[in-house]
Amino acid sequence: MLDVAWHPPVDGVPLQVLSWRELVGRVSPSILAAPQRIRFHLAVLCTAGVGAPAVDFISADLAPGRLLYVEPGQVVHWDVHADYDARLALFVGSDVRVRNWPEGPLVRELVGSAVDEAHEVLDIAEVELRSSRTSAAKLVALAAARDLLSVRLGLMDAGAAGVEQRLPSSVQAFRNHVEAHLDATMSVGQRAAEIGFSTRTLARACREATGRSPKELSDDRIALEARRLLGQPAYAVGDVSRALGFAEPTNFTKFFKRMTGTTPLDWKTNVLGRAL
Repeated sequence: MLDVAWHPPVDGVPLQVLSWRELVGRVSPSILAAPQRIRFHLAVLCTAGVGAPAVDFISADLAPGRLLYVEPGQVVHWDVHADYDARLALFVGSDVRVRNWPEGPLVRELVGSAVDEAHEVLDIAEVELRSSRTSAAKLVALAAARDLLSVRLGLMDAGAAGVEQRLPSSVQAFRNHVEAHLDATMSVGQRAAEIGFSTRTLARACREATGRSPKELSDDRIALEARRLLGQPAYAVGDVSRALGFAEPTNFTKFFKRMTGTTPLDWKTNVLGRAL
């Protein structure tokens, strides 16, 4: 699996816009078909044909008028028909956080004028990218286009489909701690102490906000990271076990099977066999 960092066409710009066919002209189909972990926001607006890209190894059906949104850290690989085309917006530096610890694709049907409004902003961004403005002016214009695009695509509206309401500070602090320390050996008590909350307060807040306990939330995130790492051909099961803090691969195997119903090796073999 490739780890794809942010490489803008002009240093410092926060937004890129290109078509699917332009992307195919730059990147070989074999690379696009393989799992890639992206480190930026990606919005894909289908304009022609059909496709079934996979996000975190879960397929998404795309057709004209449908939007696919992929968050930084998610894994994506592409399976599209020859007549497929789309407009892609790649961006960084945004406050957009559609779902906490997302897994799988977020697909949204744009209706009415929403499609035209999205294309309008993409057109503006393309003009700015080609403009001869100074770097400072171009950065300001593209940052504004990025934020307007996020609004028009519904990525900043709390309560919209797929968009989480703001979480209580204790729950968000817990999530941030888990995200920064993907270590299966850390207890909820350790995490609660490090973020300045009692275990009881944290447990109550997590239950009220998410319906799940802190341990369940932590296990969910570590299992998600395990699947993402196992999607990399270069990562053996033992490598993933060590990366997530398990003392022994057998402990990791038991955890993974409890969370997914299959062993890490079987999951890896099945996913890479389908993806490559």
